Order: sequence, then C-alpha cells, then structure tokens
Amino acid sequence: MCGLLGYVSFLNESKSRNYQNAIKKIKHRGPDDQGFYYWNPQNSKLTKEIDNDFPHKLFLGHVRLSILDLSDAGWQPMRTRDNRYFIIFNGEIYNYLELRNELEKIGHQFYSHTDTEVLLNAFIQWGKECLNKLTGMFAFCVFDSQDKKIFLARDFFGIKPLYFSFNKEFFVFSSEINPLFEMEKIKKDINSDVLSEFLKFGSTDISEKTLYQNIIQLPSAHYLDIDISDANYYQKLSPIKYWHINKIDPIEIDFNDAKKRVRELFLENIMLHMRSDVSIGAALSGGIDSSAIVMAMRYLNPKSDLHTFSFISEDELTSEEKWVDIIGDAAKTNMHKISPSSFDLAEELDILIHSQELPFGSASIFAQRKVMNMAQQNGIKVMLDGQGADEIFAGYNPYSTARIASLIKQFHFLSASRFKRKLISLPNRRTSWAQVCEYLIPIQMKFLIPTLRLLAGKKTFPEWLNRKWFLERNVHIQSSFNKSHSKYVLRDELIQTMTKTSLPNLLRYEDRNSMACSIESRVPFLTHELAEFVFSLPEKYLINEQGTTKYIFREAMRGIVPHQILERKDKIGFHVPEQKWFSSLRPWVSTRLNNKSIESIPALNHKIVISMRNDFLNGIRPFDPSLWKILNIIRWVEINQASFS
Repeated sequence: MCGLLGYVSFLNESKSRNYQNAIKKIKHRGPDDQGFYYWNPQNSKLTKEIDNDFPHKLFLGHVRLSILDLSDAGWQPMRTRDNRYFIIFNGEIYNYLELRNELEKIGHQFYSHTDTEVLLNAFIQWGKECLNKLTGMFAFCVFDSQDKKIFLARDFFGIKPLYFSFNKEFFVFSSEINPLFEMEKIKKDINSDVLSEFLKFGSTDISEKTLYQNIIQLPSAHYLDIDISDANYYQKLSPIKYWHINKIDPIEIDFNDAKKRVRELFLENIMLHMRSDVSIGAALSGGIDSSAIVMAMRYLNPKSDLHTFSFISEDELTSEEKWVDIIGDAAKTNMHKISPSSFDLAEELDILIHSQELPFGSASIFAQRKVMNMAQQNGIKVMLDGQGADEIFAGYNPYSTARIASLIKQFHFLSASRFKRKLISLPNRRTSWAQVCEYLIPIQMKFLIPTLRLLAGKKTFPEWLNRKWFLERNVHIQSSFNKSHSKYVLRDELIQTMTKTSLPNLLRYEDRNSMACSIESRVPFLTHELAEFVFSLPEKYLINEQGTTKYIFREAMRGIVPHQILERKDKIGFHVPEQKWFSSLRPWVSTRLNNKSIESIPALNHKIVISMRNDFLNGIRPFDPSLWKILNIIRWVEINQASFS
C-alpha cells in the first residue's frame, strides 16, 4: 500500500511546485520510502529527493509502504529497462504470481519479486485489457515516455482512491484530496449537490463527484488515457468504464452446487489476501463477515500466529464481546480489544475529520480508527476486513423490501405477501407496502415518490435544511439515486449500494483510517470473480423464504464458522453508543454547535438547528444522526476552510 501523486503542465515547462508539502500530506500512506520522477521532452530525472530546480512537464511522486519484496527492488517510480515506461502504484495485485508465470511464458523477464513489476509488464503486454485480469485493489499511473501518454486506472470496487483536478493549463492527481491543493491553486468551493446528499443521507462519495466542486474522483472500474502532448486534452477527458457488473446474466444452478462454489471462491480469496512479507491481522466485530474471515484464515493456516482486533462497546445492548470471544476462542487468536470513551471521541474528532478529508455520517468511524490504532501499536502492517459482504450477499435489513418488489415484478404475488408477513416476526425487518412501491413505480411517475415516502413515515426533505438555498442552486430535493426498473430488483439494489451509495463511503472510511496508521487494509469479499458469480445467482439464494439474509454464504461457511455466529439474526458491527456518549458531552456539543458556527453554514435552517441543539442540551430530545451531521459539516468547513461561494 502506498500513496501517489502527479502533475502535468500543458503550458511551459515548470520548476517544482509545492511538491514537498504535497508529499508530507500523504507520507502516512508510505512511511518506508519515497521516490520522484521528472520529465521533459529533452531530459528526465529519477530521484529520491525533491529537486526544485529541474524543469519538467510531468512529475510523478510516490511514497511506499513495503508489503511485498521489502528490498529496494520494489522502489517506485518503477521503470522498464529501456526507460520507456514508468509506473506509480497504490494497492496490491493478489494474483501477481499467477500473472507473472503467464507473462514469463510469453517472454517477459523480471528483476524483482514485486506485484508492481508484474502490473507494469501486464500493462505493456495487454494494455487496458490487463485490468480485467487483475485480482486486487489498485490505483495506478503508467507513463509512456515514447508516446507521451499517461494511463490512470482504479480497481473494480474503488477500494483504493484516486482524485484529480484539471483545466487547460494542468492535470493533477493524488491518492488523497489535500495534496492537490498543495500542488495547484484550486478553489475549495463546496459542491451543493454532494452537500445535499451528505446532509440528507450521510453520503459524500457519489460517482465521480466530491464535496469539493473542483475535485473529481476517478470512479471505480474506470480508467483515463491522456495524451500530454495534446493541448486540447481537457476537452476529451472522460473516464472509461472497463467492468460492467450490471450486465452479468442470471444462471440456473442447483443450490448445493452454488454453495460449494461460493465456499471455494471465498477460501481462494482469503488465501490470496494472506500473501504478504509482513505480519497480518484481522478486524473482528463478531458478525458473520469478520468471523468468516478469521475462521477461514485459521482453517487455511492452522499454525499461524493470528491476531484479531475488536472494538467493544461500553453499552451492553450494543456490545459484541460475547460473539468476539466465541470466534477468538474457536480460532485460537491473540485477541486485542479496545473500548474508547466519549471523551476520546471529543479529543480526537478534529484529527479524524482531517484524516478522513470529507465528512462522515456516523461516529462508528471513530471506533474503526481506534481498532487500526491498536493494530499499529502491535506491529501489524496488514489487516483483513469484511467490507463489501453486505452489499454482495444482501446483508442489510432493507434489502428485504427489494426482495418483495422482485417477487411482485416476477408475478409471484402470493410469495411476496407471505414473505412480507414473515418479516414481521424478525428483528428490525418490518417494511411497508409504500416502501415496496418505490421500486415498482414507473420512471414516468417518479413525482409520486415523495407521497410514498410520507406514507412510509419518511420526510422528503429535512426541515432543518435551508430549502431555498438548495433550490437556488438547482439541487434535486429528492435523492439522486433511482430505484430499480428491472424484474431483478434485489440484484439491482445490491449493485446500486455497491457502486453508488453504501460501499463507496465505507471504503473511503476504511482507506483513510487504515492509511492514517500506515496499515494496509484488505477486503477479501471484494473480488470481481466472487461478485460476478453471486450476482448471477437466483435472488432466493441470497435471502431465502424465511427472510434469512446472506443465506448462501451462511450455508457455505458451515463447518468453518461456529453455528452460533451463523444463526445470528441481529446486526450491530462497530456500533458506538452515540446516545450515551453525546449525553455525557453536552458542554462540548454546546461549544461546537454555538450560534456563530451554525450561522456560518448557509445550507442550514439556522432557527430550527438552534432549536434542535437547545432541545438536546435541555434533555428534551436525544442526540440523533441529524445533529451529528450538522456538527460534522461545521467542523469540516472550519478545518478545511471550504467555501460556500
């Protein structure tokens, strides 16, 4: 895992911009080494130190967290022997050994044991077609000094970040947002569309948009090809999608055969994700996903020194310590537990907001950060985590509503009615026909959705937002995400949450929290091979007639994961006791949500927000997600000096 950045000038050659500060902004991503490459049509320079005097048209920078081949042979930017190709790479290619064998048979020679060299040769051999051969997480840039082109790509799910900004004078990119502001004078104007999505739904990672109007992220499963000799490049700049998960065709397969294949694919993923030349640990919440990872690690390597790291809530109602202990004992792990307090959150919130770079919708992100801190303190450089399992295997409770809609669209009306009645007996699974109808309404009748949401008890637009301010900026009052219009509603909803809503945010939280601690976080559920197979299965294999979520995965893990875990019906995760925490922090909340701070955010309805705050401080209303998002956006604006202009 590493950090990368680059700059291309489309005017005259420039001397060093503020690369030194930009590198400092991402040094936590790669504390083990650094390297830089300067290029102009007449000359070039590859160095470990910033050179403020070297004239250049292109600059590539890299900081390294050594995971595979810890020697200097893995130093980046890496080049080919003929000095034509250069690569900077953030991530891991888990099937690099298999790809290396394939490339050697074609005639490629290797001079290191790194996945970076394999990736570079794969690109030279197959061009952009190499992307679909990769199993891994990646964001990388290849510069072809002969054709004067740069190629940037991001992995299938967007596990690794890649941001950029551009105009007719420059193109600049980085693993994180803040270095971009160091390398070029980019305005910190707020994107009102993304701001609306965050304040309403807690989401900031929406397709290519970010909360900054002038910063774009390369979407997952996309690449960019840029000719740096073309002064009109900016008129043609358009990311190209290379993976189309929505075009996977359904297959007919016996449940037992499908279950066997899911087990095989998952164990293959775990084996690949355990490839490392440094120590590996695992985040353990006690839920099915993290438990399956830990038990599979032990199953595949019975004698390994396995360390697990868990957040334990001080609230007995949300504590998962019982489940954590079951897995820790079954897998014979070295268990590490942490129980931070509300005062820890208050003390560290600004640090967390700064490292996340964008606001976040829940204090549970703090729990994840503390787990990563604990792993770092115990010498762990690689962590396995269960992100993505819910979006692939239908783990979230609201997916049941989509399943009902699927049954109706496939004309299984009686089954839909029975399934809905069954949900009433399950914890937190009750749904309404109004919610189901959101998936059934034709696109021509979208205007009815606000009415349906009111019938379902949902407000169409929070009263604490300044409606006029958003309308003046042509912001859609409703969510920008459309419900499914195919007959496979559940599958469409899974793809939506995997590519646009839930997962992109979770992966950003995970990346920033782990990288802030110089830890490579790996997510073995997220391989395109597993996703493609699962999304081709009948929906009843994901949520069965009894309403069991992740049904096929639970069954696939029989004999590996203890049955107590597989039979769990609740879902908690890294849940922090927000009500209890913020009740004990009323004086702190009063300071952070003072009138001046509230009134500095024009997107808020100041009168109502002040009333909400006062009601909380006086014990009239509980602390809820709305107040958290308000507090978070206020501090984010203050820390980053973002502008509403």
